[in-house]
Amino acid sequence: MRRFSVILPVLFSVLLSSCTITSYQKIDSAVGYWDESIDQSTDTFKIGFDGAEWNKNSLVEQEKVIDYALLRSAEIALDNGFRYFLISENHSYTEKKTTKETETSNSETFRHRGIFTTVNYVDLEEKLRHNNMMQDGEFKGYAVYNADLVLYIIKTKYNLSNNKLVQNFESGMPAYRMPGTSRGMTETIDAVPHNPINSPLPDQ
Repeated sequence: MRRFSVILPVLFSVLLSSCTITSYQKIDSAVGYWDESIDQSTDTFKIGFDGAEWNKNSLVEQEKVIDYALLRSAEIALDNGFRYFLISENHSYTEKKTTKETETSNSETFRHRGIFTTVNYVDLEEKLRHNNMMQDGEFKGYAVYNADLVLYIIKTKYNLSNNKLVQNFESGMPAYRMPGTSRGMTETIDAVPHNPINSPLPDQ
């Protein structure tokens, strides 16, 4: 799996400020989500979220971009009649841009991009998604996401909770830890098993 890593060395600064605000929206100019169906026969989508430019490589902003890409993955699943999905490929990254200001100084900005390939399922037997992990088949060992729950957790986290679905989850929701969400999401998603493109499977 390609790591969520900075392309060029990280630059630390004391103050955190941004050029634009990362809000949850369809991509407009440079910031927002985008998606495409890449294989209808396998219910596979490519989904991304492009964050705003910041003058610091912010882990908080990185987490937000990944959360928003995961949120869009859940929306696409539900919009197409699916209840569960998994991330088969993670091509998220951070890019750094350096602009020369004067002969002796440069300015630098960072932009996080969350890019997932998702495989979706109308339903999965509990034994196939035990402990929120796929238990068999091509994606054995991959984290399985409940699309309804992803919407609830991330919309609540970022105060986007303005629909009936989220209200329905408020009462009687059981204790649950969604795989790869909130703090530590990048590490969790990054740990999902993945066979790189054009790399043959090892002999069983």
